[in-house]
Amino acid sequence: MTAGFSGGGSSGNGGRNNGGGGRNNIGNGNHDGPPENASCWYRGVRQMLSGRGWVAEIKEPTRGSRLFLGTFNTSHEAAMAYDSAARRLYGETAKLNLP
Repeated sequence: MTAGFSGGGSSGNGGRNNGGGGRNNIGNGNHDGPPENASCWYRGVRQMLSGRGWVAEIKEPTRGSRLFLGTFNTSHEAAMAYDSAARRLYGETAKLNLP
């Protein structure tokens, strides 16, 4: 028998997820909890699940699909990227984070 994941585990819960909204902390390194998105008020900006950076996304006006704008070290940098994309996509009617 080889060492590795056996599927059921020995945690007493039969391998089931104990809630958490379907997210897990596998592979997160030293991450101590969920992302702190509640502290980020910028539109189109969220903290990466690992908590090590910020992601900017925007919805396309014609298709409604999300466009990935990139990952950034700070939420402020991500907000600036969102604002730039919003100006290009929505013109004068764009709702911006930083006026």
